[in-house]
Amino acid sequence: MSLNKGYFIIGTDTGIGKTYVSTLLYQGVKKINGGYYKPVQSGAFEMLGKLVSPDVEFLCEYNKIPYDVDMTTYLLRAEVSPHLAAEIDKTEVKPEKIKKHWEKLTKKYDTLIVEGAGGLFVPIIRGKYYMYDLVKMLDIPVIVVTGNRVGSINHTMLTVNALQNMGIKIQGFIFNS
Repeated sequence: MSLNKGYFIIGTDTGIGKTYVSTLLYQGVKKINGGYYKPVQSGAFEMLGKLVSPDVEFLCEYNKIPYDVDMTTYLLRAEVSPHLAAEIDKTEVKPEKIKKHWEKLTKKYDTLIVEGAGGLFVPIIRGKYYMYDLVKMLDIPVIVVTGNRVGSINHTMLTVNALQNMGIKIQGFIFNS
């Protein structure tokens, strides 16, 4: 495990509640010098002439803190998979840039809540780099956010099996309704 502790929030589906769960977990860690990080955000929007992450905006508004641009590395406009959003925006996503940003944040915070985009197999760079690669690069355990509905057992077990096969530590599960 890495020297600086953090947790990667991964979902079994898109729209499963990763941002909501990350926001609640952030409330706990901010009291002990904790932070939040969303490495790649697709679906960013313009506000007052600047590109804004809807996930960071939600977290900041919920926690009544100012919006912090340092909570994301890549803001992509299209509300699609990160690899496609980057292609549409003509942005080259570089894992090394994410790693440097992560290292900077780990010097500032003792614990980071890192929110992924979609699920484990979501591509960040077409055919080359996936969400699981990002988890492995950051070398932190995951918290799996899953639903509490029909199909959730299958989605959850597929995710668990994949994480175990990749040697990624599972910290726990949050069942979100």
